[in-house]
Amino acid sequence: MPRKEATAEELLARAKANGYERGAHWEKDSIRDANRHVKKTKKNQDRFLHLYAKFMVLQAKEDCLKSRTPIPDEAAFTDTVRESCLGKGAPAPDIETVKDFFHFYIATSQGMLDHQSTIDSFFTGFTCVTETPTDKEEKSEVFNWVWRTLTKEGIIMNKKKPKHLFGKENLTEILVTLWTKDDLIFIHEQNRVQFTFIFHVYCWTGARLGAFFTGGLRYKDLELVMKRLPGDGWTLIYKINQRWVKNNCDPNNISFGAASREHAKLLYNNGALLLAMAIADEALFGFNSMEDLWRQEIPQGEDKVSLR
Repeated sequence: MPRKEATAEELLARAKANGYERGAHWEKDSIRDANRHVKKTKKNQDRFLHLYAKFMVLQAKEDCLKSRTPIPDEAAFTDTVRESCLGKGAPAPDIETVKDFFHFYIATSQGMLDHQSTIDSFFTGFTCVTETPTDKEEKSEVFNWVWRTLTKEGIIMNKKKPKHLFGKENLTEILVTLWTKDDLIFIHEQNRVQFTFIFHVYCWTGARLGAFFTGGLRYKDLELVMKRLPGDGWTLIYKINQRWVKNNCDPNNISFGAASREHAKLLYNNGALLLAMAIADEALFGFNSMEDLWRQEIPQGEDKVSLR
């Protein structure tokens, strides 16, 4: 029997029962790209807009000096200029003002200028603060002007940051130092194990540090399997569900993951470290010691046993 289709009134009643109220979110939802940018990006945008406000204040002061207009209150004058250029609904600056501002920014800066991120930070930040859209063609014109004209004139240089890659030799040196050299402070053995495990995982997953420290790596994010070895015995295979990868806004989304297994050398055997931590924290169901794990057998006819 086909399912009866709900009427418009029934759907409205169901929505209201679940908290829906028409127009309740209009003001908040009218803001475009409200949560599009991460904290680091917003910080860069705020930095450029703060400098832009100072630039506009200096321009306004210069205009007042030329016209011999007195400035009675410095603080009020600064607030007025800032509101006129960055207040809600403020008009987008013309192309000449934008280019003049970038000349000012370059002349007051030290180090390299990242063309794309710098221009994006200014235009996107301006729109986020004022809610005034900017012209894409003008943004493209500024980018090409910085990239081609200023580089050709020698005002800026197209430089690339050197990449200092972290290799196996560096990993070995750090771990050997951690476990064999004296330290200025006492480090608990459990902290050494935790650091070594996190360091291993950080290296072979390529994850950002925030993946382990922002939300924290928890046992619920780990899937452990004892896999049968040819002949006799078993080895540990585990998977890390990375909830805190970049751009994953849903902490319950565990589609991003990486698997690993035990290593023959103890220094790199993060599988053994994981089991040791789990036993110490009483996180393994049905196992109270490492001896209990060693006695675990995989049933006949099966190739693996899942641990929980």
